[in-house]
Amino acid sequence: MGPTDLLCWLESPDGAPLLAAFQQRPIRRGQAISRQTRTPRNPRLAAPQSQPPAPMHATTAPSDRYLSFKGIDVDGQCQRMMARIGSHTDGLDDPFWRYFFQRRAATRGMRCDDLLLLASFVNPIRELFEDQGDDTGLAWLDQLENECF
Repeated sequence: MGPTDLLCWLESPDGAPLLAAFQQRPIRRGQAISRQTRTPRNPRLAAPQSQPPAPMHATTAPSDRYLSFKGIDVDGQCQRMMARIGSHTDGLDDPFWRYFFQRRAATRGMRCDDLLLLASFVNPIRELFEDQGDDTGLAWLDQLENECF
């Protein structure tokens, strides 16, 4: 199914097939379309756009992506969680957990910090703790999810 076929299935606000509406009112490249009427509008009559913000100066201190976690020991919680996962997976010959720890220890290619890694794989981690009957690990995971993910 191509884009033309898809347009045949869609309808415009007045109930006409959208493809027919576009065939009647061809739109030229770079021309804006009104969302209310679905008709081309004159870009010269459009409301003036506000100026984009000025670029930050190089002297600005680097931003901390975890600034909103003020007062929360994110690094400590992540390290504790990784140690807990390691204690349950140590000695397992499971390809998923091997991949998980390879991503954590990667020196080339894609490497994740602990928070991103935990957030990305929260469901397998939860399953691991449930399979092991680790209520403390589940509680820590819930806390981490609520405070940091």
